[in-house]
Amino acid sequence: DLSALQHPVIVLPGMEYANLCALVTFMYNGEVNIYQEQLPALLAMADTLHIRGLADIAG
Repeated sequence: DLSALQHPVIVLPGMEYANLCALVTFMYNGEVNIYQEQLPALLAMADTLHIRGLADIAG
């Protein structure tokens, strides 16, 4: 199906939309403001996706 090739779908299981938005904000701006409760999930997501800067903090 040609439309599937033009519009790929990426599945990120277990990753919440708010954390994904925060991660993209970090990648564009180099900083992000989040609630303290979001931090563990955001760091885990950054580690999984190998996002430099945040993944380094996550260990």
